[in-house]
Order: sequence, then structure tokens, then C-alpha cells
Amino acid sequence: MIRVLGSGSAALRVSAQGFGCMGMTAFYGHPIPDADAVSLMTHAFAHGITHWDTAEVYQGTDSAGQTVYNETVVGMGIAAVGQRDALQIATKYMPRLHAPADAMTPDMCIEACRASCARLGVTHVDLYYVHRMHPTVSVEEQARGGCSFNDSSNCVKCIILTTGRLCSLHLLACCWLARAMRCALRR
Repeated sequence: MIRVLGSGSAALRVSAQGFGCMGMTAFYGHPIPDADAVSLMTHAFAHGITHWDTAEVYQGTDSAGQTVYNETVVGMGIAAVGQRDALQIATKYMPRLHAPADAMTPDMCIEACRASCARLGVTHVDLYYVHRMHPTVSVEEQARGGCSFNDSSNCVKCIILTTGRLCSLHLLACCWLARAMRCALRR
């Protein structure tokens, strides 16, 4: 079963059920063994679950004390499936992971997306968005960072920004952000 996110030329077709990959490596004890994670992802794919979600912040520490990045493990699953175009990969940007802490520039967003693509072992992601809004950078500036993705960035097909803070913004800012999001979705 297919679900369509967005509309028009910006529409992204995904499986009706998505697979949140966070728990394989982060926040619930030690990461599961890579082979088990890959087996889980290939099982999900075999059952029609092709929309996989990860984030740069989903990190854990294995029993040897090494950092395990969820994106790296998801990349192993993508490689095991061997059909990148049959998957819709979503990942997220976490502003607090990037310096300087009081900024969120287009270059920072693009570089973070490229780093995510490298960990995932892909040339692009299908959906890239802000995991948590930056606490000190204006939403407008964050939208500019998000709208920086275009053909020259070569790392994302579609981008959205989370909108949890919109309810506290002035209507004009909401309209500006909505236009910015549409602009980014068209790229």
C-alpha cells in the first residue's frame, strides 16, 4: 500500500507503513548487533515497508565503548537490500550537534546532509528535515537553511521543516515559512 506525502511535482510516494530505525542503535540500551539490524531491515523491505526513518542524532555506544551511528547501520540495510531506488530514506538534521551553536546556516545544513549521505552510503536522501527546532535561531533563518537545498547540493530530493513552533509565531512569519517550505519542496 502506498501513501503520498505532499502534492504535485513535490509529492513523495512512500509505503503506508514506515520503519523508524532509531531503536536499533539509540536510547534503549546497547545497539543491536549489525547483522540483526540488517536482518530486520531486509525483513521489513520484503514485507513492503520501504520508508525508513533515521537521524544524525540517533547514536549509541556498543559494549566496546565505540559510537554506533544509526545512519551507518541503516546504510548497511540499504546495501543489503540492493535496491536504493525502491527505498524512501528520511533523515534529520539536529542543530545542537553543529558549531557554532548559535547559528543554522545553509552551508551547515548542506554539510550535515552530505555527512548523513556518507554514513548512509547513498548519493541522496528522499526526505531531510529539522529534528528539533534551533532554540535561538529564528524560524525564518532556519527556513532559509532548509531552503538552501537545490540541484547544486546533490544530497536531497525533498526537504521539510518541522513546524512545532509555528503556533507561537506571528501569522506573517507562518506564511513566510509556508512559502519557504513549498519552495524547498519544489527543488
